[in-house]
Amino acid sequence: MPSISRRRLLAGGAAVGVAGGLGLLPAKYLPASVAQARLSVRPVPEVSARPPVTDGHEASAHEALQSLVDRAESEWSRVEDQQAAVERLPGLANPERSIDSARDYLDDIPGESGWEVLFSSRIGAQFAGEAIGGTRLAVDEASGESLAEQAREIQANVADERERVTYEVTDPATDLARLYWVEKWLHSAQLNSYRTGVYVGQDEPTVEYDDHEFVRTWGSHMQARRSLADAARLYDDYRDGADGEWRDLTDHVETVESELWTEARERSFTTDEFEERSAAIESLPEGPLRTYRWQAMFYVQNANVEFVDDLSTGLPLYRAVGNAETVLRARALADAPDDPFEDSVPVSSLARTKRDGLALLRDHLDAVPEQSVRGLLLREGRRLLWAGDTQLDNGGEVDHPRARAYARYRLGVGYLRHVDEVAARLDRPT
Repeated sequence: MPSISRRRLLAGGAAVGVAGGLGLLPAKYLPASVAQARLSVRPVPEVSARPPVTDGHEASAHEALQSLVDRAESEWSRVEDQQAAVERLPGLANPERSIDSARDYLDDIPGESGWEVLFSSRIGAQFAGEAIGGTRLAVDEASGESLAEQAREIQANVADERERVTYEVTDPATDLARLYWVEKWLHSAQLNSYRTGVYVGQDEPTVEYDDHEFVRTWGSHMQARRSLADAARLYDDYRDGADGEWRDLTDHVETVESELWTEARERSFTTDEFEERSAAIESLPEGPLRTYRWQAMFYVQNANVEFVDDLSTGLPLYRAVGNAETVLRARALADAPDDPFEDSVPVSSLARTKRDGLALLRDHLDAVPEQSVRGLLLREGRRLLWAGDTQLDNGGEVDHPRARAYARYRLGVGYLRHVDEVAARLDRPT
């Protein structure tokens, strides 16, 4: 081992001391480039709000994908050597390639666990379904009516599962969070039952498809079946694993959902309000302040309100959580000042705002399990802080990156300040 002189040791110690000192100094005492770089080394904690997945659930998802891949391979074996049939396929329909993709996900599962297994099973099912759809095209068995009938069957099964789900809980904070995921996957199954997994307000499943839509819809239908199976299994495992005295919160969930929907609508911009705000921002000179205000306003403008007559109908808990997030986004904008700086964003303001956001996020994470209603809502607050870092990292690719980052940090602080109060409306029933 080479010798190290005392002088080099002292020099190294001095360097560490300087680095440590820079780490402790307030941003206003540092060069702007150093202070900005230091922001990225203060990581944003992860928020994992997903409930646990049982070994039995993993095994059933694995087996289901294996069965579907076997089916796709069996169907394709009928035609893979029939050149005329293969040539009838549209350019993007390639059952052989789709089967390879599905098998890649199948092969990944033994090295995965929990939600990774469920994800691989769902995406693998999509590719296997596209292979089946492509095969039906090749043998001239493509039928829009049969796809519509398949969609109706999926939707009927989703409706049956909705009827089965109750809001009986033993611990409202964690149990409602688990039931949210059940409803989230029911919603996903309903969505994927439509043409190519896109809902455009149709009352009845579509019976007319071009070749590409036919293949993609077969894929989305198989993904819908996996989402439905995941929802059912999550619910069964929740019921089997609950320990304590049951309490029915159906009336509570429906009441809070209605209240949150009303507030979300009230806090959303009307067309006139949006045009008025847009005109005021457009009147500003081009620069960081205008960028900041555009970013903040569009954050709320792009929020979704879960309306009554859409695919979330019949899923009040899913709707409640979605509208709670919309309320929090609007409150975050209300807390954000219109004119927080003059010509440019001081790095000290960036540092202070991110520090405040991190402190709020850590306080929340220390107070409650991530797999709780508050944990569900924390995900968006956490994403805003992470997105602020991303804007700074992409500084050479966007205009006014500090203004963009500051908008996200500032919105993140406002969002996180209100999370507990909004979550309490759901998870702390009187």
